[in-house]
Amino acid sequence: MSRKDPRRALLLRVPFALRRAIAAQHPGPRPLAAKLRVVLRRALAQGLTPLPVAPGTLRPSLLQLSAAERAGLAAFGPDLEAAALGLIAATLEAGK
Repeated sequence: MSRKDPRRALLLRVPFALRRAIAAQHPGPRPLAAKLRVVLRRALAQGLTPLPVAPGTLRPSLLQLSAAERAGLAAFGPDLEAAALGLIAATLEAGK
């Protein structure tokens, strides 16, 4: 599938504070989207409940999700971006 496939793509406007927290917990040269997907997959596997997080104003990151991951996010409501950001924040909060 193409990177631009709308069935797999999810644009996340990650808040600056969340970006810094991800960079602090996952140092290294990997792209932000790869780090986001690792954290999101961990949150879905752990069965965490999303925290309320408002989308950021920075450039969005394109995240490629499998059908199972999209279904897991859809279980939290119709706004996939809010569910993904909330799960990422919950994972980072649990990892402190």
